[in-house]
Amino acid sequence: KPSDPGCVGCIDCKGKDEFFASPDGKFENSTNRHCYWMPAQTSANWLDARRACLAWGGDLASVSSWPESNYLNGIINGDTWVGANDMSVEDQYEWSSGEPLRFLNWNPGEPNNLFDEDCAFVTGDIRFVDDDCSNGNHPYLCERVPQGECGDVIIQGIDECDDNNNIDNDGCSYCIVDCNI
Repeated sequence: KPSDPGCVGCIDCKGKDEFFASPDGKFENSTNRHCYWMPAQTSANWLDARRACLAWGGDLASVSSWPESNYLNGIINGDTWVGANDMSVEDQYEWSSGEPLRFLNWNPGEPNNLFDEDCAFVTGDIRFVDDDCSNGNHPYLCERVPQGECGDVIIQGIDECDDNNNIDNDGCSYCIVDCNI
């Protein structure tokens, strides 16, 4: 229960790493403890997809690292909207969630801004492609990041990692925060 005092980051997900077993498309990544929702057989333009994600309590997904990309690679099997966009400043992509942009794996030749394309989708192999935000032909992936603090093993938007230990040379030491926000 989210009201339990010992519960940090409790979220409404059907199961850890069990996307295909979840009929409503909700699942939790057990590595970063983020919750995702990919509505079945639903396509929308980028703005409507974002509205649906916000109504769910999240935002369009922010694929912020190679491990997260690899995890989602087994789930996304076609062009799917994510939160990357350059609507504020042309050619300066950002995540709609406000999470720091550290990772974009562009498809070769992208972004090309061919027809004033300001939003991005990912292909089945998690390569980013810019597209017209009003294109209503893509499914979408929502992400909800539980609240927490450094050392809770939940990778927050400002954390690069969070392993709750102080072991040197293990790839992460307790909590690394990106201070260039």
